[in-house]
Amino acid sequence: MKKIFLLYVFNVIGITIQAQQICTNSFYTSITYYNADLESYYPGTANYQNTSTLPFAYSIFPRTNETVDNSNCDEFDVKKPIIILEDFDIIKEDGPVKIYDDYINRDAKYLGDELRAKGYDIITFDIREPFVPIQVNAIVFSKFIEFINNKKNGNEENTIIGFGFGGLIARYALLYMESKNIPHNTKQLILMDTPN
Repeated sequence: MKKIFLLYVFNVIGITIQAQQICTNSFYTSITYYNADLESYYPGTANYQNTSTLPFAYSIFPRTNETVDNSNCDEFDVKKPIIILEDFDIIKEDGPVKIYDDYINRDAKYLGDELRAKGYDIITFDIREPFVPIQVNAIVFSKFIEFINNKKNGNEENTIIGFGFGGLIARYALLYMESKNIPHNTKQLILMDTPN
């Protein structure tokens, strides 16, 4: 009887650990961007091509209200995404896990853990190149939104939370997608300390 009980406990613990597995991966994309007005301020960005050499890191913190198999981070399971963009990270120290810990969990009194328990998948996006113009980062982020939309299960619309600089990027990305008739499948944009 003890063996059966211990086997049961081990299996429950194993499932819980698997459900809590965090996927951290890199997002690569390539964009073509042209804006001659920016050239005088940011030399080399008037015709900005091939950002594929700059990987953008992201992490997925899966929902904890059910078992989620994220053992293969290239084929992740996301149903109700909340995408978090960091503020201006001048020294590039905030990785995607730190963004979750600092922005949505610690400062917000464990809001991230509560949302995951309610079935939301938290996705943090690390803006690797903060000194590149907002427009360029926004177009990269719009590609990331498309990437998530193509990977997620079901039709639940996205919620995007942008902090400061990240809010500007998110807002520009959504407007860019709408202007190009690219579906962003986003129901809500929340801006935190973002200048409008």
